[in-house]
Amino acid sequence: MLIHWPMQDDLGTYRALEEAYQAGKLRSIGVSNFNRAQLGEIMANFQTVPVLKDLAAKYDHTTAQVMLRYLTQRQIMVIPRSTNPTHMAANLNIFYFALTAADLARVQALDEKFSLSGWPSSMTLDEDY
Repeated sequence: MLIHWPMQDDLGTYRALEEAYQAGKLRSIGVSNFNRAQLGEIMANFQTVPVLKDLAAKYDHTTAQVMLRYLTQRQIMVIPRSTNPTHMAANLNIFYFALTAADLARVQALDEKFSLSGWPSSMTLDEDY
């Protein structure tokens, strides 16, 4: 279960998700379309790490690397954009690990098949990536 967009009460919404997860009503919880500051606020206030952060920690890579690896393992061509040399190097450093079939399925289950159009203006805060 994901919070698809940052809204007015993200902490309250995530708290409800975490309670449902801890009660065994949800297999996993997470967020999408959150910028670094918004994700940091979630991470600082809750015990349950969003799914991709959890996988990133498991594989000792960044969430961006996990997503790029997920796409390449599914034979989906990706062209990551970055002007930051550190991020460019990290984007290329995805071929030294592989996601398990179970983790591929975990990420696939996050897909809600929403359009990328209509992004809120708050998402432009991370344009340097």
